[in-house]
Amino acid sequence: MSMYDELDEMRSWIAQDNWDGLEREFRSRAERAAPDAARRIARVELGAYEAELQAALMRLASQPQGETKAIYWEFDPDNDWRSAWFRCRSYQPESAGEDEWASDFRESDVTPGPDAPGLAAEFARGWDLDDETSARNLFLVARTVAALGRASTIWRLHLPLCAGYHDQDVVFRVRDA
Repeated sequence: MSMYDELDEMRSWIAQDNWDGLEREFRSRAERAAPDAARRIARVELGAYEAELQAALMRLASQPQGETKAIYWEFDPDNDWRSAWFRCRSYQPESAGEDEWASDFRESDVTPGPDAPGLAAEFARGWDLDDETSARNLFLVARTVAALGRASTIWRLHLPLCAGYHDQDVVFRVRDA
């Protein structure tokens, strides 16, 4: 199974708001392929990160929405896990099978988000060079998306809230409108 198939598998946990299950499943996979890295990744404290994500969501919700059709949050593993929020001017549901809408924004509609240096320190360059790097990076993605999922319990806007890493083909729908 490819890393991209496994990313696609994450959708079932996301759709069910099963953030603990998402982390548990991908931790288990990482423990089999990269046990030392899995233990280090599991020990990364994300409480402050989740609080920063939640505070950012509250700020976004309090701002005028204008042309916004969806909020897309992107984190960048290749850039110290920095993130940004994008107010997208178009949106397509997952069933459309096309996520180009996530790049439909104005530069003025981009808000910097928090970074996660603890996760960045565990990122394996090359993404999916072998089973070890794939499992390790999938666990990092799972932990990151789960952190947003937990933070998004306060999401009350009637806009989809989506997430992904920089250059990800599949955009995760964390909250539907």
